[in-house]
Amino acid sequence: MIAFAALTGPLPKAGVIVVAVLAALVLLTPDRRARALAMLAALVLAPVLLLAEIWRSPQLGVVHRHPLVAAVGALVAIAVLVAAAGMLSRRPGLVAPLAVLTLPFRVPIQSGGTTANLLVPLYLVIAAGALGWIYRALRAPRPDPPAPGARPRWLPAAGG
Repeated sequence: MIAFAALTGPLPKAGVIVVAVLAALVLLTPDRRARALAMLAALVLAPVLLLAEIWRSPQLGVVHRHPLVAAVGALVAIAVLVAAAGMLSRRPGLVAPLAVLTLPFRVPIQSGGTTANLLVPLYLVIAAGALGWIYRALRAPRPDPPAPGARPRWLPAAGG
């Protein structure tokens, strides 16, 4: 109950800011492992924030009435996500075609008195592709540290 109270107060707004900071870290951090950890944190936090937003919606009525069924459904969804991530970690070239194929499919969700059409299949492809990349990034050997005084790789050379 305390966790739910925290997620319905001012914390979701702070959570959105944290996800934005994590996204900035993913885009700007030169260290591959730090990018992977920031991406993993964003992938965990974003669904929690979405659930906090739609917790009282009619679509989640089954979760409130049948929590065991909802837990089993969540475990099945996580298993599908992990299986897709495993496939996409071995074949990262499939992420783009799968993303294009899932674009037309939307799931209507009621929130805030309106209906939003969420791209849930696309979110699955993106999350699986990201988890596959995170897995490869965290399993890769650490590169040698840069030499003292070396420019970060994202800065251009002087005069070039």
